[in-house]
Amino acid sequence: TPEPGKRAVSLGINGWGNLGDIIGSELSPAKYGPEYIWPLKLPTGLIAVEFVGYAYYYSELEAWNKYKARKIARMSAEEMVAEYTNHAKCADKKWTFAYGV
Repeated sequence: TPEPGKRAVSLGINGWGNLGDIIGSELSPAKYGPEYIWPLKLPTGLIAVEFVGYAYYYSELEAWNKYKARKIARMSAEEMVAEYTNHAKCADKKWTFAYGV
C-alpha cells in the first residue's frame, strides 16, 4: 500500500475524474459535433494547468527535503538525539521528517 498522503491524493484525483465524466457530457452538447473541438480544448487546457501545478509542488517538496537534509548534516550527535526524543515536535515539524515524493 502507498503512503497515506499518496493514497489520499490518488483518491482525490480519482474522484475528480469521476466528476469530470459527469461534467464532460454537459460540456459536449450536440451543437459542437461532430468534431467537438471546443469541448476538447477546455479539458486539455485544464490538464496542462494541473500538470504545471503538480510539477511545481513536486519541486517544492524536493527543495524542502534537500534543505532538511543539509540541516541534518550540520547537526551534532546531541542535537540528533534531542530531535528524536523531543515529543513536542511531531511529523513535518521535525527536521528528520522527509516528504514522500
